[in-house]
Amino acid sequence: MPSKLQKQVVFPTFAHNWAEAIQLAVQPDLPIKMFLCAPFRKPSHLSLSKKNMHITNLEQKFMAAMALTIGLAFQSCKDDVSVTAKTYQVENVTATSADIRCTVAITGDNLVDAGVCFSTTLTYPKVYNSRHISSDGSLTDFTVKLTGLSPDSTYHFRAYASLGDTTYYGTTYSFIPTNPVMNLVFIEGGTFQMGGTSEGTANDDNTPVHTVTLKSFNIGEKEVTTTQFAQFLNSRKVGSGGTCMTHNGTSYTLIHTNAKSLYYSTDSTRWYPQKGYENRPVTFVSWYGADEYCRWAGGHLPTEAEWEYAARGGKNSKGYVYSGSNAPGDVAWYHANTYEADPVEYSAQVGGGKLANEAGVYDMSGNVWEWCEDWYSTYSSAAQTNPAGLDDEAAAAKDITQKVRRGGGWADTNVATLSVSYRAGNLPSDFAGSAGFRIAK
Repeated sequence: MPSKLQKQVVFPTFAHNWAEAIQLAVQPDLPIKMFLCAPFRKPSHLSLSKKNMHITNLEQKFMAAMALTIGLAFQSCKDDVSVTAKTYQVENVTATSADIRCTVAITGDNLVDAGVCFSTTLTYPKVYNSRHISSDGSLTDFTVKLTGLSPDSTYHFRAYASLGDTTYYGTTYSFIPTNPVMNLVFIEGGTFQMGGTSEGTANDDNTPVHTVTLKSFNIGEKEVTTTQFAQFLNSRKVGSGGTCMTHNGTSYTLIHTNAKSLYYSTDSTRWYPQKGYENRPVTFVSWYGADEYCRWAGGHLPTEAEWEYAARGGKNSKGYVYSGSNAPGDVAWYHANTYEADPVEYSAQVGGGKLANEAGVYDMSGNVWEWCEDWYSTYSSAAQTNPAGLDDEAAAAKDITQKVRRGGGWADTNVATLSVSYRAGNLPSDFAGSAGFRIAK
């Protein structure tokens, strides 16, 4: 650690000379730590990733002045202060509001304030030049609600953490407030037998049958469409690669760039549905993309139990093999009625083209496989109430790497995959032309 007459600037990136370090410093997106424990009167030691060098007193003064001027170097009168402010992606978006979660890790000092600063004009907002909202609870893990936003304006936001005389900032993200377009069906809670019951096909994967009790919830009347998913991508300002930071702070690909139904325009920097695919289910979407869409829209992916209960028709269930009928062609798009069946294109179909099930929900058998929230684990015979499946740590401990998908798809030749109890799984990073999802709330 620096002595009382030393100053240390730490850039967690590569630089080969002090001039390059200054150039890096003017990128406000970089996390920077600066320790200043005495006036500028002694030569300093500059530590850069894999590159150390000594700089002159004049150079040091210039560097410090530049960094302080742009608000990126942060002063502390303690020898060992480390602060990391982390910004997470926007969730629960409406045309006038949004939720933003932040975390702050600190050692060597105490936080005075923490929150979110945001602006429509400044790419890198700060507390002294933009709107900001302080956390009214924890200063190390909190969610701030932005309100009074202007629809269709681009907002830049980031976390901040203040020690009183020093303010630290997290990474900046951007979003456009908008009202997610969706139609939901209310599913009254109840108790049902989950798994390979007598009307379906029992196998090792969907047994033992077990009793599940669920509280009431809402679920998408139809699968999420290409137009709806494009609205999400544009609101989150997702770029041409389809990759985005997710709720856990890790970046994943949400949509395959070769998706047949969706494309990115470099001219307008926006996503659009292909002509004729506007009302078809979005496909080539990863589990991460489905999960992030639901979070953005203020909901969640259905748990596997919620999905099966809704597919069976909820409290109105008549015990059908498929979702709404014992005849698959009545309620499902699959290989037999999509392949070489003019004028039907061999692809996912516009939602609602078949009969709804007893709960008023469409296409829970066939059309596209639907991602669920749960990790793909084995069933237990024990009765359960509102089961949510394994958490990430428990799944990793059991070496479970796949997420559940349900319902079968438009290309399936085996009608068993269309039944309300059939289960399958894929890696959450996988994409498929017959895989999509629906939202629950």
